[in-house]
Amino acid sequence: MKNKFHIQKILNLNDRYAFFLIKSFKKIFLIFEKYHITFDKFQANKAVKHYLQTNDFPILLKNRLSLSDLTDFPTIFRQSKDSIIEEAQMYLQHTFSLLGTEVTFKGKIDWHLDFNSGYHWKKNTYYKKYQQVEINNNIDVKYPRELSRCHHFLVLGQAYLFTEDEKYTIEFIDQISDWISENPYKKSINWGCSMDVAIRASNWIFALGMFLNSPKISSGFIQKILFSLYLHGKYIYGNPEKNYLQNHNHFLADLAGQILLGLIFKEMQDPKLWLEDGIYSFYKEIRSQILPSGPSYERSTNYHRLVTELITYSVIILKNNKFQIPQDILYRLHQMFLFIMNYTKPDKMTPVIGD
Repeated sequence: MKNKFHIQKILNLNDRYAFFLIKSFKKIFLIFEKYHITFDKFQANKAVKHYLQTNDFPILLKNRLSLSDLTDFPTIFRQSKDSIIEEAQMYLQHTFSLLGTEVTFKGKIDWHLDFNSGYHWKKNTYYKKYQQVEINNNIDVKYPRELSRCHHFLVLGQAYLFTEDEKYTIEFIDQISDWISENPYKKSINWGCSMDVAIRASNWIFALGMFLNSPKISSGFIQKILFSLYLHGKYIYGNPEKNYLQNHNHFLADLAGQILLGLIFKEMQDPKLWLEDGIYSFYKEIRSQILPSGPSYERSTNYHRLVTELITYSVIILKNNKFQIPQDILYRLHQMFLFIMNYTKPDKMTPVIGD
């Protein structure tokens, strides 16, 4: 009778017994994962060729991201022009200020360097073989990963929209091409966290949208970036930062990137699954992670702002692509904005809980 009880527990997929059993099997399968890199690349190459044969990429990207109004950008944000161009000039010189540290790379950018401690992660190493966290030293993996999120690509794109100066396009092409070359699929320190992968893919897509009218954007470059973006989608879908009971902002970021990549490639079989699974899980996480009163359950105003951004951009993109947004999701998003407005009043102190 006792054995029968445990068998029933294992067979019940909603039970934690089954969850940990599946996790154990997953660890075994991961041993063989690195041998499928070649297959993933073959699949990505095939998908991109099919994609470019059936889609006018510039038009499709503009429509799916609703970028048709970018011509108004210089007018709407004219007051920020000088600061944006000044920041973009720093990136042309490979100067970055991240996590309280400023660094200037002489020549090529070192995407594998913790420029605070000087530690350099070895290149071309399978991502699961890295010792990513060591408590006995001051090495911090966040430095190369923060740089590899490529937030600065958006600033280069904004500077281009203001000036139409092709030096920004050339820098964007050079940096993204160098990143792809220096960080082979699943073979660098910058493939160790799905959240970083998702944010990087999103920044690439939106930055590319700003440069689409440039004559410097060639079909060969489009094919290169689409190939890498498809592999980003494969990685995110295969490595969700998901827990059994309670998830967090990392998983929401994974889903935001998964949804965006699913939309870009949605005519194909695998990305269609990324999109469907991403939307279902995304709505589920909003209902789970956002408290009825508005704040994120992690109870950090910094995380709350991040989560609000992740949810807002995803909802806007889904709405622009004619996806029905459930009313309770819109209500929770409204409550999140109210929470931010309440805690950013001048007479309010903003509590920060967590890191």
